Amino acid sequence: MRWELYGKTAIVGAATAHLGEAPGYSHMEIAADAARAALA
Repeated sequence: MRWELYGKTAIVGAATAHLGEAPGYSHMEIAADAARAALA
Protein backbone atom coordinates (compact mmCIF):
# COMPACT_ATOMS: atom_id res chain seq x y z
CA MET A 1 0.00 0.00 0.00
CA ARG A 2 2.84 2.43 0.74
CA TRP A 3 4.25 2.06 -2.76
CA GLU A 4 1.18 3.88 -4.10
CA LEU A 5 2.39 7.05 -2.35
CA TYR A 6 5.91 7.08 -3.79
CA GLY A 7 6.52 10.01 -6.11
CA LYS A 8 3.36 11.80 -5.03
CA THR A 9 3.13 15.23 -3.45
CA ALA A 10 0.38 16.70 -1.32
CA ILE A 11 0.14 20.33 -0.33
CA VAL A 12 -2.04 20.66 2.73
CA GLY A 13 -2.65 23.88 4.57
CA ALA A 14 -5.21 26.23 5.96
CA ALA A 15 -5.27 29.98 6.05
CA THR A 16 -7.71 32.81 6.37
CA ALA A 17 -7.76 35.91 4.24
CA HIS A 18 -9.84 38.99 4.88
CA LEU A 19 -11.82 37.25 7.62
CA GLY A 20 -15.13 39.04 7.97
CA GLU A 21 -16.06 41.77 5.54
CA ALA A 22 -13.81 42.37 2.57
CA PRO A 23 -15.12 45.36 0.64
CA GLY A 24 -13.45 45.81 -2.73
CA TYR A 25 -12.32 42.16 -3.03
CA SER A 26 -13.91 39.54 -5.27
CA HIS A 27 -14.41 35.98 -4.07
CA MET A 28 -11.56 34.87 -6.35
CA GLU A 29 -9.15 37.41 -4.85
CA ILE A 30 -10.02 36.25 -1.33
CA ALA A 31 -9.56 32.58 -2.32
CA ALA A 32 -6.22 33.37 -3.99
CA ASP A 33 -4.97 35.26 -0.93
CA ALA A 34 -5.97 32.37 1.35
CA ALA A 35 -4.23 29.82 -0.92
CA ARG A 36 -1.09 31.97 -1.07
CA ALA A 37 -1.03 32.28 2.73
CA ALA A 38 -1.52 28.52 3.15
CA LEU A 39 1.49 27.80 0.93
CA ALA A 40 3.75 30.40 2.54
